[in-house]
Amino acid sequence: MNTVIWHNPHCSKSYETMKLLLDKGIDLTIRYYLDKPPTREELEHVLIMLDMSPYELMRRSEPVLNGKDVKDGNPDLIDLMLNHPEVIQRPIVIKDGINAKLGRPPKNVLALFPEHE
Repeated sequence: MNTVIWHNPHCSKSYETMKLLLDKGIDLTIRYYLDKPPTREELEHVLIMLDMSPYELMRRSEPVLNGKDVKDGNPDLIDLMLNHPEVIQRPIVIKDGINAKLGRPPKNVLALFPEHE
């Protein structure tokens, strides 16, 4: 089993989610996605796994978005997230490359691990 967390060490929800999974004994690969942003393919795949639109996955309060056209359905939102990964909601936990959950609240990710709920 391969579990990856897109983690921002400055985010309390990201830290809480990582700690929750580690406390449950789940082996994690930690991806500091601000340092190693996702590729377009990875981001599009995560959106599919989360069943979310780019708009839904964005942190719309980030200052970098001031003056940008941030509307649901805007095809440029993926480019915006790729160029400014800080606007991606976090943390995202990906299990085996086929399932993902957003850790808001952190306990949401436990649905990926029913044996640990």
